Amino acid sequence: MHDFSFKYYKKLCHFLCEQGYEFATCERFYEENLYKKNKKIIVMRHDVDRLPYNALKMAELEREININSTYYFRHIRSVFKKEIIKSIFNLGHEIGYHYETLSKASGDKKLAISLFENELNDFRSVVPVTTICMHGSPLSLYDNRDIWKDYDFKDYSILAEVYLSLDYSKIAYFTDTARTWRESSLNFRDRVSTPSVNLSSLTNTQSLISYIEKNKPKRLIIQTHPERWSYSLKSYATSLLLDTVAKSIKSLIKLTRV
Repeated sequence: MHDFSFKYYKKLCHFLCEQGYEFATCERFYEENLYKKNKKIIVMRHDVDRLPYNALKMAELEREININSTYYFRHIRSVFKKEIIKSIFNLGHEIGYHYETLSKASGDKKLAISLFENELNDFRSVVPVTTICMHGSPLSLYDNRDIWKDYDFKDYSILAEVYLSLDYSKIAYFTDTARTWRESSLNFRDRVSTPSVNLSSLTNTQSLISYIEKNKPKRLIIQTHPERWSYSLKSYATSLLLDTVAKSIKSLIKLTRV
């Protein structure tokens, strides 16, 4: 069984169910203040950066296990696929907006907020959207969250920005960024301000399972990128190739920014 395969993801999900976790969407997690309550809660959060069909396959797998999760879609031609977005929403999952407008606008905040409003309206013409999440945009010099230093996302009927609206001192947060669950120097922006776990031992998904089994955190967010998780040998080769190329590019970017 390959790591970062749907078989391994299914194993992870079944393990979490067996541990007695209640699954919640980002919207519910924030709206009901579940991250402040003394109960076993988990959010499966997915950032759809590429290959939206992988996201649909993952959403179907989760539906089979009666899991509701959240999918944050970028607004780019290769990802913003209305029929896939509708299908995932109709499976009972939340759809969110994975915004990157400050990067698209090269730091021009006035243009960025105009783009944000237009793209958000595009999403809302397809499905309801109440939470947002910045895209890390590793090729860009701009942090997309900085737009909210001048504007307020609540003015756009947004409940939460998942990096800015949650208290991560109360949440165990894990991400597969850079194809690992441990801290990575190639993870430029997908970090939380107050990490509550020691990530050094998390070399693979089995070690993540072992960590959760041993430490039994009450509140969890597990963030994945569906294009990283394969449903066939061909998709495994594709995801491995994409990650290898992405790592090389990030390594070069890191060198130029030192």
